[in-house]
Amino acid sequence: MINHITAMDLFKYILISIPLISSMTCGIIFMVVFHKSLSVTENKIRQTLGSYFILMTLLWLMMNISVEHYEGKFLLIPFFFLLIHLTQVVFYHFICYIIPTKDKFNSFHYKIAIAIFIMSSILVYLLFTFEGHQALNLHDFFYQYLYIYTSLNMVYYTGLCWIRLYKQNREKNKPEFGKNQLNWIFILLVLRTLFSVLFIFNNQRILLVDISIVVLIATQHIIVIFNMLQQNIMDRIRAEYKTNIMLPSGQIVSVDNKGLVEHVATTTAYLQQDAEPNSLLTQHDIVTYFSTEKPYLNKDFKLEDLVKHFGVNRTYISKFINVTFHTNVSQYINYWRIKEVEELLKINEDTLLEDFVQQVGFSNLRHYLRAKQNVGQKNKTN
Repeated sequence: MINHITAMDLFKYILISIPLISSMTCGIIFMVVFHKSLSVTENKIRQTLGSYFILMTLLWLMMNISVEHYEGKFLLIPFFFLLIHLTQVVFYHFICYIIPTKDKFNSFHYKIAIAIFIMSSILVYLLFTFEGHQALNLHDFFYQYLYIYTSLNMVYYTGLCWIRLYKQNREKNKPEFGKNQLNWIFILLVLRTLFSVLFIFNNQRILLVDISIVVLIATQHIIVIFNMLQQNIMDRIRAEYKTNIMLPSGQIVSVDNKGLVEHVATTTAYLQQDAEPNSLLTQHDIVTYFSTEKPYLNKDFKLEDLVKHFGVNRTYISKFINVTFHTNVSQYINYWRIKEVEELLKINEDTLLEDFVQQVGFSNLRHYLRAKQNVGQKNKTN
C-alpha cells in the first residue's frame, strides 16, 4: 500500500530543508572563498564559523531523521541536547572574535555542552533499562524538556552576545581613527533575538510563525557570510587584534594577539638611511600619550612636538600614524580634540559648545565644525 504524502507533510519537509540548505550552502561558500588565512585570528574565525555551519547542518539532518523515523528518535535525544548547545556556544564564540572586548571567550562553555550530553545519555539509558518504561510517554517527556532547554539556551547566549556588543560600545580606549561599529552585527543580533522570541512562543506550532522562523535562520546565514567575505570587514577585525610597532630601522610591523608578526608595506621613500628612530615606537605609546597627557589641548601642538616627545624621526612618525590610524597627524590631533569636546558636553550638558571649542585646542568654532565634518567623511569611507 502506497502512503500518500499530504500537502502539510510536504510543507513540513520544505521547512526543515530550507535551514539545512542555507547552512550547507553558506558554509561551503565561506570555506571555499575565505581560504587565504593571513593571521592566526583569521584562522580561528574560519574554523569557528565553519564549525557552526557543520553543526547546524547536522542538527537539521537529525531533525529530518527524527520526523521520518519515530521509533528510534529517543536515542537521538542526547545528540539533540549536544548539538543545540554547541551551535549556540560556537556562534557566541564567533561573535567574540568579531566583537573583541577585554573579556575573552571562556572555553568552559564547551565543557558544559559535553557535561549535558553525558547526563542526558545516562538518563536515556536508565529510562530504557528501567522496568515499566513502556508506560511512560517518552515523546512528551523528552521533547517538552528539549523545547524548554532550547528556549533557555537561545535566550542565554543571545543575551551574552548583546552584553558583549554593549561592553564594546562602553569601552573608550579604541585607538583606531574613524572606526565604525560593525552595524551588521547589530542587525544580526536583532534577527537572532526575534528568532528566539518566535521560537519560545510558538509552542502551538502556528504555520505563519514556522515560516518566519525558517526565513530568519536563512537570513542570518546570508548576512553573516555576505559581510564576512567583505575585505573591509576583515581589515577591521584584524585591526582589533593587532598592535603596530615601528622598528629602529623605520620598518612598521603588526603583532597580533598570538605573537604573529606581519610586516606592513612601507614605501621606500619613507625608509631613509640617514634618519633612524632612537627606539621602538608602538601604537600603545601614542594612544597612552594622547589619552593621559592630552597634549592636543595646546592649540599650538603639532607634529614637531610629537617628534620631540618620542625622539623619533619626523618622517617616520608621520608615516607610522598614517599607517596605524589611517589618517594624517593633523587629523589625528583634531580627532582627540573632538573626542574631548564630546566628553565635556556629556559632563556639562547646559554649557554651550562654543565654550569648549577653544578650551580643547581649536582656534574657533568654525575650525571645530570643519574638523568634525572631515572626521565624519573619513568614517564613511572607512
